Amino acid sequence: MRVRTVLGEGAHPGVPLKRSSNCLGSRQRGTMEIYKRLLFYLKPYHMRLIWASLFMLLTSAMIATRPTLSTHPGQVIIGRNMQLGLWLPPALIMVSILKGITSYARDYFMGFVGQKVVNDIRDQLYAHFQSLSFSYFTKTPTGIIISRIVNDVNLVQGAITKARPAWSRAS
Repeated sequence: MRVRTVLGEGAHPGVPLKRSSNCLGSRQRGTMEIYKRLLFYLKPYHMRLIWASLFMLLTSAMIATRPTLSTHPGQVIIGRNMQLGLWLPPALIMVSILKGITSYARDYFMGFVGQKVVNDIRDQLYAHFQSLSFSYFTKTPTGIIISRIVNDVNLVQGAITKARPAWSRAS
């Protein structure tokens, strides 16, 4: 009996994973299928993902607002617009504070979802190992079993946590 890993064939009921050949197009399709399978684990946390997306948009808006506000000091000095000079420093401070708050909220929600998804995958993997027969454990060395559990979950965790900074840099 072959162990089905988290990302292996048939690891989740109803979501079969096809084997891919060594050509590049098939490999990319295989990677996309893996990400589609990971999307299944995101369903219970869709509201938190929506909040994370909202905070991501707000963070992007705050980042875009700062340069716009920073171009106005020339108008204050050259045009002697004192009214603009009175509200510009508090506006810059407020935008910086709001950017920090929205950035923290975005990272919190994305981190929460990432940790919960990895936790769900670990629970499913451990439940699967509990259902295996004793003959499997006598035939397979313990080190290989532990290595597969740790490495498979670490690969998934790396895929989730490395995708998050890429989204953060885009915003």
